[in-house]
Amino acid sequence: MEWDPHTADTPVVSWHPSVLEDLSGYPNESSALLWLALAEAGMLRPDGPKLSNLILGLMLMPIDFLTAQEILEAIDRVAARGFIRRTDPDDMCAIEIDRNAIHIIGRRELDPRFLMQWNAAKASWPGPPVPHPKG
Repeated sequence: MEWDPHTADTPVVSWHPSVLEDLSGYPNESSALLWLALAEAGMLRPDGPKLSNLILGLMLMPIDFLTAQEILEAIDRVAARGFIRRTDPDDMCAIEIDRNAIHIIGRRELDPRFLMQWNAAKASWPGPPVPHPKG
């Protein structure tokens, strides 16, 4: 998922499909995992890149409404699923994220063949289905 689809050198949030599937019914956990990955990549700074991906914005939204305790509980549940690992049990911030679960990379770092296939798939997508009017 591109952070800003309109920018050539945008960061890309690379999720493993099974992680998205596992967390699809758990917005607090998916938000916490994404938030941790963005923090690790240094993207949560006020001067960081502008987010213009609606899906990523919606995934991050729960973090804004959770208390600190609820965020810690969500992080504990993400750790219990094996997507992150605590490197120091006494330090809540000492976390190692499984790069197979989620990884943030620059779009220019992607394999060129994959990038061509990805761009072709995006260009050929007809868009969301148009609802039929009732009548």
